[in-house]
Amino acid sequence: MPDIQEQYTEFAKRSQEAAYSVVEAWAKTVQETTAQLPSVVTPEGAQQVVDQFFDFSTTVIDAQRNLIKQFISTSANVADNVAKNLNEHTAA
Repeated sequence: MPDIQEQYTEFAKRSQEAAYSVVEAWAKTVQETTAQLPSVVTPEGAQQVVDQFFDFSTTVIDAQRNLIKQFISTSANVADNVAKNLNEHTAA
């Protein structure tokens, strides 16, 4: 059975892969959509695309941060409960 560190590492890896897939799909959609637009690109339009991309990326990273924090909190609670149960059973 994998230890908690291996589980955490696997969980983090999977969440990174999921985030990457989301960003990759978004980028592909943007590329396909912009390919259909006129080829005239203004600096303001390009800056807006950059801002939207990084805003979206920030949202994804914030969601990952919250997910990892919840995972850590839940893991700590589970570990505390296991320790308490072990102490109760060994004391009895």
